[in-house]
Amino acid sequence: MPLVRRPDAARLPPPVRETLRHLAAHPRVGLAILSGRSLLDLRHRVCLRGILYGGCHGLEIDGPGLRFRHPLAPGHRLRIRRATAALGAMLPRFPGARLEPKGLALAVHYRGLSPSRRAALYRRVKRVAAQAVLTILPGKKVWDLVPPGHRGKAKALRLIRDCLKTRVRGGPLLTLYAGDDATDAEAFRALPPRALGIQVGGVRGPADFRLRNVPKVHALLRWIAERIASPSASSMPPAAPSSCP
Repeated sequence: MPLVRRPDAARLPPPVRETLRHLAAHPRVGLAILSGRSLLDLRHRVCLRGILYGGCHGLEIDGPGLRFRHPLAPGHRLRIRRATAALGAMLPRFPGARLEPKGLALAVHYRGLSPSRRAALYRRVKRVAAQAVLTILPGKKVWDLVPPGHRGKAKALRLIRDCLKTRVRGGPLLTLYAGDDATDAEAFRALPPRALGIQVGGVRGPADFRLRNVPKVHALLRWIAERIASPSASSMPPAAPSSCP
């Protein structure tokens, strides 16, 4: 989803959803969406059946054949609540920043802050995270406070690949992983030989290739969907329930 000023305003464009629906319906394709959003929020915004969803940077995964939830240390939810209270008391001094509770994690969005105010807020977030024994994952205009030791999406990628190996028909699994977030770097490094990593925007980093923006990724996915079109596409499931945004 394209980056917007307010995280709750992000929407998956209908043409992108339609392309993903075509891909998900093909027996030789396994589709997964891995995000920093909570699992519930991600499902609501993507709203496609038959695919794997990974929320909170892989802390929770759900879909056909796979259900995973990070084994939380005792007291984790209490630490998240304390961090939420501490940061909530500070945020009125930082107009333009906002908190987003995610259950297993806590997000601090700073899209509306100037660089100097951002630095001042980060010092406070860092102090609160240390006191609560939480790890900070930097993302696109956001800091996510997650369980200690959680470093990103690599473990979730491995779990998802293992699941898809048993579902996708037609030979060895070839993985295509595209991401635009700082937490995608670890997943790029964890990709196996039969895989391609695509950095979206920014610099290429550990990815194999780079595409300029989200529309370029959609163009690539649409090209793939057209190349693998088959008679099964005529009997694809509905794109989403009528309650989708």
